[in-house]
Amino acid sequence: MTRKDVFAILAVVGLIGGIQFYISHSLNNLEEKGIKTVTVIVSVSRKNVRAAFVGNGRRCEHVQSNTYKVLEGETYALRYDPEDVADAHIYFDEPVYDKREYGTTQTTALSTSALNTGIEFDYTVGNEKYERYQKEDEGKTIDETRPAKVFYKLNNPEIAYIEY
Repeated sequence: MTRKDVFAILAVVGLIGGIQFYISHSLNNLEEKGIKTVTVIVSVSRKNVRAAFVGNGRRCEHVQSNTYKVLEGETYALRYDPEDVADAHIYFDEPVYDKREYGTTQTTALSTSALNTGIEFDYTVGNEKYERYQKEDEGKTIDETRPAKVFYKLNNPEIAYIEY
């Protein structure tokens, strides 16, 4: 390995570290002074989601990386910086929904992901089987040996969450 290779590797590691520090600092800043609201997912691509929310009295949009298999029409908690609404973060582990618009059933299969970042579950509504992935709520543990209660949206059963 040449000296040039070593410097290139160090530069990449430094860049990744800097990005992680910036993201961590930004999230900490939002936790401290950000305003919490609800956002609706308006479009989903393979890599990103676009979400709409009301910030400082006006409609705003936010694009965020999508690794959680969310669907259009889902609603989640979001925090934004009141001084810069472009600085926002969607909390995929905090779905927001009105239980009056949801039916209930039980999981037919349930497992946590290998990295403990998400829960995969199956459920049936009518004769239709659905598969869902939900970001795991930090600090909570789910018992994979017991069925969990599923809340599914009555007018779109693909949208569903488990509470545990």
